[in-house]
Amino acid sequence: MSTSFIRAFFAVDLPLECKEQLGVLMAALKLHLKKSLKHQPFRWVKPENLHLTLQFLGQVDQGETAHLLQAARGEVVGLKSFSLRLGPLEWFPSPHRPQVISLRAEPYHALAELSQALGRGAATLGYIVEDRPFRAHLTLARVESVRNRDPALLASFSGEALADVFVKEVVLFSSQTLSGGPVYTRLDGLELEAEN
Repeated sequence: MSTSFIRAFFAVDLPLECKEQLGVLMAALKLHLKKSLKHQPFRWVKPENLHLTLQFLGQVDQGETAHLLQAARGEVVGLKSFSLRLGPLEWFPSPHRPQVISLRAEPYHALAELSQALGRGAATLGYIVEDRPFRAHLTLARVESVRNRDPALLASFSGEALADVFVKEVVLFSSQTLSGGPVYTRLDGLELEAEN
């Protein structure tokens, strides 16, 4: 019997209104960066693909996703829904060696707790999870040439303030790389406990 593998990750999905608002912000940010940088070493994320990754799992046996969800569900029991705040912009992980342009994501504690819980669930099935400290961020663009970037370049951008997003579930996505870019497919969601 052949085994079928998929690339999978747990993430916070964003509502359509938020993705549309972020699309407007990204368009304005592109114009802002063009004024200062002759070369544009960025690959922008399509607004419909925006999400906040909590645990990247890599290759997952497609037949094991139900077990993975069950293990993760057991770990997130008791974790409560919360309001997600996005911003300010940052060179991530640092201006000295930037890999992406991102928006900082808070509350840090709730997101880190979720990431750790999902990691524990995946680890029970033998998946290797990230052991570096979790730093919540929403990737807007990937930086193709890694070199020092002026922090003021992003700090000087004045985009419209983003509305908070209410997070009541975590989603398991599969990821497929196609010629037009990545395609993310929702596999299932894990509900968080309602706020009191």
